Amino acid sequence: MINYKKITLQESIEVMLRKDNYLNSLTDSYVSRITEYKTDVYNFIENTLMNSVIPISQSQTDVFNGSINLINSILSDRNLNINLDVNLIITNGNDNIGLPYTKENSMVMPNDYHYPPNPLGYLNVELVAHEIWHIISRNNPNLRKKVYKALGFIESKSGGLNSMKNFNKIVDDYFLNPDALSNDFYYDSVYNDKNYECYPILFKNMNPVFVLCYNGSIERLISQNSLLDYQEKYSSFSYNTHPEEIAAEHFRFFILNHDNANILSNHELYKEYSELIINELK
Repeated sequence: MINYKKITLQESIEVMLRKDNYLNSLTDSYVSRITEYKTDVYNFIENTLMNSVIPISQSQTDVFNGSINLINSILSDRNLNINLDVNLIITNGNDNIGLPYTKENSMVMPNDYHYPPNPLGYLNVELVAHEIWHIISRNNPNLRKKVYKALGFIESKSGGLNSMKNFNKIVDDYFLNPDALSNDFYYDSVYNDKNYECYPILFKNMNPVFVLCYNGSIERLISQNSLLDYQEKYSSFSYNTHPEEIAAEHFRFFILNHDNANILSNHELYKEYSELIINELK
């Protein structure tokens, strides 16, 4: 069962400040979007994170708990189970350009963020299911790898994008996604008659691009719209900028729309994914 464990304001601040892969991997492009650029930038980020946390209201607690209970009920009806403790942290939105994300076992939610953009969408079950996947993925890296492979991505044998000889040329403009820190899986595709390892990332002003790599080096960056086979394969979900986000969207669909898989443009891909998840969660 997914259990909502309410934490105090001080505990929330401690989670936000705890050193992890997210804080250790901050890039110049990400930092410049969420903070004023100061000389002692990391102390400034810590202050930003600490001051962003605000108290959780009872209504936020109730809505979040209701979404968790609905997810548990759906899983139980299918004789599936996820053993996971989750928390909720509410912020003023200054910590991550106003978007929800996860840190450790906490869903971090801006106070004024709505999905869809109306009051009824706040902390709705679709958004919570998407974010719950990121917590599952963080706690179960083996499952994460299995899911990425089921969704058509290939694990790099050489360490991934960060291990490319000239990675330092793009690192400052690489926009960090707190929920998709790993770049160890790539999409195999042909561009201009040449076969590449294609790593999907966000670049500079959150532009989705592919980093095309060949023989251990980065050769070029192209818009994600440039790989038509990728767009066709993952067109069922608009948020397809990284295998982690594609996995989270598939999990959201699995929870709420599993019986309507025929509406997906690539239902065979979803079938392989859902069979894996069912087998793993039995």
